[in-house]
Amino acid sequence: MMPSRARTVSGIAAILKAAVEKGKYDLILTGAQADDGAAQVGGMLAAMLDWPYASLVNKIEMRGDGRSRSAVKSRAATRR
Repeated sequence: MMPSRARTVSGIAAILKAAVEKGKYDLILTGAQADDGAAQVGGMLAAMLDWPYASLVNKIEMRGDGRSRSAVKSRAATRR
């Protein structure tokens, strides 16, 4: 019997959370889409870490002071 999709996604996010908590990270990038189109791991990971989350970023610019700013394009805005 195959595990449910939700259990698989939460398991992957939990594994990534454990890895992230061992290091010091300012930014975590995850894939934009899975084979099934769900793209749930990034959001679930952010929720587990209590970090902010952007579902789709089309550009990241680094400023001279080492800080970044991003241009975020929402999925809803791309659908017609």
